[in-house]
Formats: sequence, structure tokens, C-alpha cells
Amino acid sequence: MEEAIRYIKAVTHGEIDDGRIEAYVEHGREMVEYLERHSRVRFEAQPHYADYYPEVEGGKPVTAPWTRSRSMPPNWVRNFCACARRRPAP
Repeated sequence: MEEAIRYIKAVTHGEIDDGRIEAYVEHGREMVEYLERHSRVRFEAQPHYADYYPEVEGGKPVTAPWTRSRSMPPNWVRNFCACARRRPAP
């Protein structure tokens, strides 16, 4: 868990509250299970999905055939951070 927390802190450039990141890492699996039990949402692991920040501690090498520009907008971290700042941490 510590590696995941350090990675998320690095890629969000300190713009997300530490408590929110820790809660996400600690309870993310429970959230996915809850959504699958109580809705039609389904998740599927993508073992070869690209890591957009492989150089960051905890990052994984890019092994997928697609690239960042085709799979996510380049400003996704900034948008995520702005959204997370608007909502108070639990």
C-alpha cells in the first residue's frame, strides 16, 4: 500500500489531500466490490494496460500497444485534482 500511496502522491503533485489518497488505496477494492454488487457496473483488470508515469517510484513499464495520447487526455491529472479539491474529504 505504501508504494501505491507514494505513486499517487507523485503523479498528483501534492494536489490531493493525503487522507483522500490513503482512503482510495485502502478502500478501493471494497468500492469496486460494492459497485458490482449494487449496480450493473463491472470492472475488469487490464494486466497490460499502459502506465503513463513509469518513471515515477511505483510506476510500471509501458507494455500496452496504445499510447497516452490515444487513451487519456493529457490534462487528466489536472482535471482529477481540481475535482477532488472541490469535494471535502470524508
